[in-house]
Amino acid sequence: MCPSSSQQPELSEIKKPQSYVKKNGLPRVVVLGSGWGAMSFVKSLPHNIKEKFELVVVSPRNYFLYTPLLPAVATGTMEERSIVEPVRNLIEGKGEYFEAKCTSIDPIKKELHCSSPVDSAFPSTDFSLPYDHLIVSVGSINNTFGIPGVKERCFYFKTIEHANALRRRVSQCFERAALPSTTDEERKQLLSFVVVGGGPTGVEVAAELHDMIFEDLKRHYSHILKHVNIVVVELMDHLLSSYDRTISHYTNEQFRRNGIRVVLNSRVAAVDEGVVRVINKKNEESDIPFGACVWATGIAMNPLLKELQSQLPGQNNTRSILTDEHLCVKGSGGSIWALGDASTIEQPKALDHVEALFKEADVQDTGYLTLKQLKLVLSASAVEFKHLEEHARFLDSKTGVSSRFGSLPLSMLKEATSAVSSSSSSSSSSSVSCSAAFTFAFLSIIPFFLSTSLSTSLSTSLSTSLSTSLSTSSPSSPSASDSCDRKQSTRPLSVCITWMDAATLASSLSNKSRSIEYILLPPLSSFSFSFSSFIFPFPTFIKS
Repeated sequence: MCPSSSQQPELSEIKKPQSYVKKNGLPRVVVLGSGWGAMSFVKSLPHNIKEKFELVVVSPRNYFLYTPLLPAVATGTMEERSIVEPVRNLIEGKGEYFEAKCTSIDPIKKELHCSSPVDSAFPSTDFSLPYDHLIVSVGSINNTFGIPGVKERCFYFKTIEHANALRRRVSQCFERAALPSTTDEERKQLLSFVVVGGGPTGVEVAAELHDMIFEDLKRHYSHILKHVNIVVVELMDHLLSSYDRTISHYTNEQFRRNGIRVVLNSRVAAVDEGVVRVINKKNEESDIPFGACVWATGIAMNPLLKELQSQLPGQNNTRSILTDEHLCVKGSGGSIWALGDASTIEQPKALDHVEALFKEADVQDTGYLTLKQLKLVLSASAVEFKHLEEHARFLDSKTGVSSRFGSLPLSMLKEATSAVSSSSSSSSSSSVSCSAAFTFAFLSIIPFFLSTSLSTSLSTSLSTSLSTSLSTSSPSSPSASDSCDRKQSTRPLSVCITWMDAATLASSLSNKSRSIEYILLPPLSSFSFSFSSFIFPFPTFIKS
């Protein structure tokens, strides 16, 4: 029997999620995410945190993933269980974990709306979660740049599921290519693997694919290996554009020796069925056939953050949430913090004030700055624009160059400041601004106002200085050169870079004792270092 209208509940009552109330009256700290930022924060908390706060972690992924080793999982070099750690293990004794996805944030009511994962074995259920303090570390999503066909035909590379899907696809391509009914033309397409993006992820994927095919699959598919083609498509004029050119040249040479084709200065116009349409800077179009295409180009803002931005004043960054130097979200009233790819520290832009700074330094109104005046303006500006302090010290340490300096016009100073500002804004959120990136960005404009020989000398000096200051490592840690030699002897193409971005470093600062090995490719330098040995050579770029 159908109940009367008076007995039927209101629609709003049916849809309203259940509220998870506090159990002990303590302030509740909710952490969104289970990636680098979130788990580094949780691990840094003392074990007696339950005495002062109620900690709740919310994430649809119930494990932490060591993303730098995803390419190795995709090619079978490592097992996936080797690069994951259950969230419950990491927060044991500190708080609770809910396997759910936050769908919206209400900063006024200080309340989250969450849903259990849609791919769960059970029907999705909703609930609300009030908070006193919110830590947002939901990361980013893949950026397709609106290019047709990317979502439908490309493999992303951010999760275990992505790595496993790529591995299955490569296996399927080889099995289909091995059939007697497959023509040579079809084999060429099936065994063509395209990686879009020449950054660290794209380079590692291409290298690992080559190693898997020509070392592991060679004995099973030797008769069709001649049709294998690995292609890396990069928009810039060199691979690993965020690294030093020496590293890029080394990588490019390794790829050339091993037959990996590199297509530079080219963008993807569309991804059609089995074909990537590429346009170079001369506006020439070409087609690259593929059996599998990996999209490793960049990141975009998480939709959850876009919604949060619309509710907060002063949030005008299109790439991530703006925070202050303490990682507190701007406009949140001090109740929301953000870490990792989800955030970026708001910094004053020197470019907006460069004319005023120039006029202040140009006391004689000549329209040019001498070296002494440039040193003074950089030193004075470093109080407000921290990223200029290293350059001020660098110029101040040089003696005997005044006679060779000449003078610097305002237009050149604008270009220099713009280069440094661009490097600063392109970095992900962090309390660390990578000093090497700033220095090399600034150094790139030195030839505008120094002689070629002198700028080369400064470049060499800086490279040596950086290599020396970063070469400090724990005596117990293995040498980087040994690591490189060992890796190259067994897997000659796997580029020897274990990389983490500034956001990862920032979110891991709370755990200073944790040592992570970093390796830069020769011939520039080979070294390993812990967080502490990286941080302290450049203390002016850190605000904890």
